[in-house]
Amino acid sequence: MPSSGFWPFTLLKMENSDCEEFSFHQQVRSSYLLLFLLRTDFTIADVKDFLINSKELSRVPLNFQSDQLHEMLAKINSEEDLDLWKEKIISMCIGISIQIARNMNMCLTPVYGDLSEIDRAFRYYKRHLCPFMLFNICMRSECR
Repeated sequence: MPSSGFWPFTLLKMENSDCEEFSFHQQVRSSYLLLFLLRTDFTIADVKDFLINSKELSRVPLNFQSDQLHEMLAKINSEEDLDLWKEKIISMCIGISIQIARNMNMCLTPVYGDLSEIDRAFRYYKRHLCPFMLFNICMRSECR
């Protein structure tokens, strides 16, 4: 990933048996799944920390870093902007994860359904996490 700052998401490995009670279980075709969760406690101050510690900013000449940081932060003026930014970051992580799986002769296939079932069962909301996307983890030869 492109930054060493604090990330607005978490990844968790789940087992097939963890999903047996959920309405989308018929889509689970692997022993293990990968769950991407957004952090609900991630604030604009955390974004500032993320951007300050990003590798991209460290590559900008020192005399331009303040202007660059101000320009990046100006794009996040509201909770709506923050949510959109978090979704873009987690989407980038999902894309990178899919490519890494391909490089390892594996694949990630999405499991569609009401992920709030997972949230209620495992109470991720109490840990300031919200399920975003769930994937089967399969060998490429097993992917459909």
